[in-house]
Amino acid sequence: MTKSRTAPKKEKVARGTLRFSEEGIPLDENGNPLDPPLLLVDEIVRMNLLGVKTRRVQEMIEQEVLPAKKATPEQEAALIRSRRIQGKQITFKGVYLVELAALDYAEAHRKKVGFPEGGERPKRGKTTGMAESRR
Repeated sequence: MTKSRTAPKKEKVARGTLRFSEEGIPLDENGNPLDPPLLLVDEIVRMNLLGVKTRRVQEMIEQEVLPAKKATPEQEAALIRSRRIQGKQITFKGVYLVELAALDYAEAHRKKVGFPEGGERPKRGKTTGMAESRR
């Protein structure tokens, strides 16, 4: 009898939603207003707005599926003052800011990665009968 080597099914993680105040200002997961009203890559991952991990968000920015802009020095200073980032998080690559509307654009234009859901994986190798005679 052979053992089945199927992995347990992964649970689908519910995607987060962005909340807004009465004035229309976006709020973070703690209910604090985002100032400037732009999202950082870490916030997108932490709030699970796209359902992907940090590296995948970075790849989406590189492939221009997720439109983002580099923060200006003034914006970086505002982010540090509001404690959304620390000074050591600013690298030579800079800090990328994502507009709220860009999340909808990315969701509509992103390519799915991995094996398609619901399809059967192809059988590995083919049975020719050669190996059975050696057993």
